[in-house]
Amino acid sequence: MYDSKRLISARAGVIKGPLCLVAFHEGNVPTVEVTGLARAILNACERDVHDGEIMHLVDDNLPSQREYLAGLQRRGMLPSWRILVP
Repeated sequence: MYDSKRLISARAGVIKGPLCLVAFHEGNVPTVEVTGLARAILNACERDVHDGEIMHLVDDNLPSQREYLAGLQRRGMLPSWRILVP
């Protein structure tokens, strides 16, 4: 989940102190913007949801891994020393 001012580093890889193992790929980051998540929750409350029904929420306009990592870097959320793991 993200919004225009906040990202989380969970999709980047493993970050422990000054060490960062970045899961690097050419694909997109499967995430959902916070307002889309709120709409989905409201929608689910208004529906007749069956027990155990699973909903997968992913935005249509997904950032690439490269774009997501660049956003984390701009916000100072990634250590400067990283190992890229394909």
